[in-house]
Amino acid sequence: MPKNLAVLAEREKLESTSCILFRFEDRTRHMQMISSLLESEHRDLKRRKLNEVIKYCIIPKCKKLQLVHYFSEDYKDPCCNMCDVCLGTCNMEPQNASTEALGVLSCLNNIRIVQNKVTLNLLMLVYRGSKRKEVVSKSLHEVPEFGHGKSAFSQSELKQFIYMLIAEDVILEELRGPNEIGSHPYLWCGSKAGMISQGELLINRCKYVK
Repeated sequence: MPKNLAVLAEREKLESTSCILFRFEDRTRHMQMISSLLESEHRDLKRRKLNEVIKYCIIPKCKKLQLVHYFSEDYKDPCCNMCDVCLGTCNMEPQNASTEALGVLSCLNNIRIVQNKVTLNLLMLVYRGSKRKEVVSKSLHEVPEFGHGKSAFSQSELKQFIYMLIAEDVILEELRGPNEIGSHPYLWCGSKAGMISQGELLINRCKYVK
């Protein structure tokens, strides 16, 4: 996965074909390198550009439109008739999921009341109603949102949805310290929950269609 969307052919207006081999977990490796930089506008810019790559990979929106916006240029046509989305080979479509986003955020906040360090995997287990030891032993099955996501999301769909919330800075990440075991970041809620509940920020869920 590239760390930004600086595509030479697109900048030079040349026809090109590209394929990104994408795993969201690759973002953690890039984030670890970015976090080693001194806190500055440069570090914030690198993090924002990395999140744009994530959104480019997971959001079913015209790829050319996303690239043009990435370079702060104008492109009024919503369809390029060239990328996988516009040609119909991408079998996903966006649906309004602001209610689901608020449910995930509420679940995350309530888990953090019980234990401060919450990984993506733990959030998924609680929201989908797992009775695994790490959930029951901490009484996380008593969290009000326990199991609320089981009927709305499969495991892979929920993971994809949380990835998107992270890329949109709705859920923020805290990287583990150098002496901590494991590599998965800890999650916490950013300040955008209020914007979602007030309708100022629309959250779309990408669902596969037949």
